[in-house]
Amino acid sequence: MRNERYKNGLKLPDPELAFLRVGDEVATDYMTYAEWAQRYAWNNRLLMFCHVLEGIREALGLSKDEPELAGDTVHCHHTTLPRRSTLAGLVC
Repeated sequence: MRNERYKNGLKLPDPELAFLRVGDEVATDYMTYAEWAQRYAWNNRLLMFCHVLEGIREALGLSKDEPELAGDTVHCHHTTLPRRSTLAGLVC
């Protein structure tokens, strides 16, 4: 990503910042793999949650339907992949 910055002569306020141009092969690949990683992590969290519930059921002698869960599962993760663009066609 830093190579893209230098190749396009773009000066960013912090050397740790980077960007990918929308539609470029590198940007498309990056988003494809990052989205795959997020799906993998989400499924891993679901699997861990199931194991925790199984452990609680076993420890407390509960049936398969207990404990009763309230509502839908909330998907909350720490890594986001915002897709913002500017007039220059940059993904920030």
